[in-house]
Amino acid sequence: MIVNKGKDFCTRCRRERPYGLRIKETKKTIRDKEYLFKTTAAYCEECGGEVSPPGLIDLNIREIIEQHRTQEEQPRKPK
Repeated sequence: MIVNKGKDFCTRCRRERPYGLRIKETKKTIRDKEYLFKTTAAYCEECGGEVSPPGLIDLNIREIIEQHRTQEEQPRKPK
């Protein structure tokens, strides 16, 4: 699924371009155990190159933490 979210600088096109978001699967190793996570990726709508709009890395970190907790069935720590 692609969701149009705005514009960001595309390093391939070398200019501001609209981008869309898609869910992709990413493998990560945590404490010597491999996991498969669904993360959000942003792609230039003109050339298809991956872009990195502000906040995307933070979003993916939160997604990975939540999915890891779910996979390991760890309760969330109270704030």
